[in-house]
Amino acid sequence: MFFPLPFTYAVAQISLPASLRGLGELDSQARNVLREIHCSKAIILLHTGSEIPFPRRHDFKYFIYVVGPGLRPEKPERCYTADMCMPIFPNTEHPAGRPSIRTVPEFPFSNCYHWFGPDISFKTRVKNGTYPESDDPLAKCTKLPAGEFVDMETIHQQDVNRIIDMLAERSKSAGVAEADERAKGARGLSQPPGANDDVASFQDENDSYFGPGLDHSDNDSLASGPSDPYAESLNDSSGSRASVKSFTESDIFNMDWTEERSRIPVVTLSFDLAAEFKSEEDIPNPAVFLDECRTFSRMVQEFQEREALRRDRREARRRMLEPFIEMHDKVARGIQSLFCVTSVHHTGCSE
Repeated sequence: MFFPLPFTYAVAQISLPASLRGLGELDSQARNVLREIHCSKAIILLHTGSEIPFPRRHDFKYFIYVVGPGLRPEKPERCYTADMCMPIFPNTEHPAGRPSIRTVPEFPFSNCYHWFGPDISFKTRVKNGTYPESDDPLAKCTKLPAGEFVDMETIHQQDVNRIIDMLAERSKSAGVAEADERAKGARGLSQPPGANDDVASFQDENDSYFGPGLDHSDNDSLASGPSDPYAESLNDSSGSRASVKSFTESDIFNMDWTEERSRIPVVTLSFDLAAEFKSEEDIPNPAVFLDECRTFSRMVQEFQEREALRRDRREARRRMLEPFIEMHDKVARGIQSLFCVTSVHHTGCSE
């Protein structure tokens, strides 16, 4: 099989050579950022493929979830709490007593959790290659049965709804506080200096319903499922136009490289989880892997923006020099014509 099956666990790490394919020669700024990417490993679950896996493609896009050794990190500013996760059996510990999901075969580690939240479900690319069949007894693949996946997604959605409710309540409270302060000001009541600074900064920095810390990609993910931190640049109109242009100008069966696609890192996968880590203490924190994916995405986007600026400057210089080039050509043609006439005249005189 040339693509991996969904609902399969794997150890993933970024493949820089495959991820950089098609980008061309990087500039010094991009190369400096690449040095920060050490290709850290993380346990992931291949959630679903986000495109049809045509055999002619070099890679395929997948939504993935990450698995961490312990409860998920809290992010109070985004209303993410440590209990927004689900234990993977044989782990049965959870602050709220949530049941464990059960994999087939049994998960090889007893300290792992599926982390939930818009910041930890995202998109990667997986190379076209040779992957184990679902019924291959030698593959040593750990899979999540469909029923367990549905149960996990139900609880995941409950956590997402809880985030939305907490952010909405925070936004509402901030709005009420601001209205109260404005009413006091209208009545001429004195206020201590900076009394409304926190509320003002809250409103200035967050113009969406979902409140602080959630960018547009988070908003989309809360509304429609798995989030894609790499799609932030596609939320503005210019990005959308670029995507439409790249789609319409490509053969749909060979649409293999676009600017948006190149911002998604390619990962290599290893399916024998137990062979990757000698003990449970060796299981890495997936936050490092996530940070490296975001770093790669930003690096590519910023490099593409600089390249576009350089192309625009070259085009501007070409347009500026075009009249001079045309004049030069006219002068050159005139001189050549004059030379030809002179040559003919001299030839006639000599005869």
